[in-house]
Amino acid sequence: MDNTLDTTQIAKSVVTGSAALLLRQVVTFGVTAAGSILLARILTPAEFGGYAMILFVASLSRLLVDGGLAATLVQQEDEPTAIQRSTVFTLQTIISVAVFILLQFVIPALSSLYPELKDFEIAIRCASVSLLAAPATSICFALLERRLQFGRVGLLLSDRKS
Repeated sequence: MDNTLDTTQIAKSVVTGSAALLLRQVVTFGVTAAGSILLARILTPAEFGGYAMILFVASLSRLLVDGGLAATLVQQEDEPTAIQRSTVFTLQTIISVAVFILLQFVIPALSSLYPELKDFEIAIRCASVSLLAAPATSICFALLERRLQFGRVGLLLSDRKS
């Protein structure tokens, strides 16, 4: 009897979590697309190119910092131990600091691509600071994803963006 209850709860959690994740993805895509269209209309082509470069650098940096480490916590069979969570957090912190420092050396070369944008270097340096916070959020999101609590992940992401 407990197996039926557990299976029912798991099925309900999967459906609810998947629906929440899908809704979050659709809303995020819609807002991002609308924002990009609006920015493309407002900004000059050079400014929009600078904005696109900042997005690219930020996305690539986040990908390097995550490196799939948090996904290992989601995919493993047993609940992650404190040592596993700590190890992932420490590795991501080391990687994020290393990528942040590397970016500080690369940013002048990137800003030389857009000499007409006087504040590009400052903007990309400010955007790179967000890398230092990435490890703090990835473990929390991984644990919520592991428990199929995508609704809470969506709420946390929407709170972070505002």
